[in-house]
Amino acid sequence: MKKSLLIATPFLLALLLAGCNNEGPAEQAGEAIDEATEEAGAAMEDAMDSAADTAEEAMDATREAVEAGMEEAGEATEEAGEALKDAAEEK
Repeated sequence: MKKSLLIATPFLLALLLAGCNNEGPAEQAGEAIDEATEEAGAAMEDAMDSAADTAEEAMDATREAVEAGMEEAGEATEEAGEALKDAAEEK
């Protein structure tokens, strides 16, 4: 009895392991869902990176425009001040 059990055990284990390799429809569906989830996550990450880059570019452009406007306003203020000074000196 023990000898036949020892001989049969490896064969039974081999059959069980061979049966585990066959993927059923549920296993295939689960893998498809996992793959789709990973792809969606990667696409979401790419979209967020792109949005962050676009926002950074917009902030840089706004900063440059504000700095240029401030410089122009400063120059205009200086010119107006000089014109007032000249007008006051002429009187």
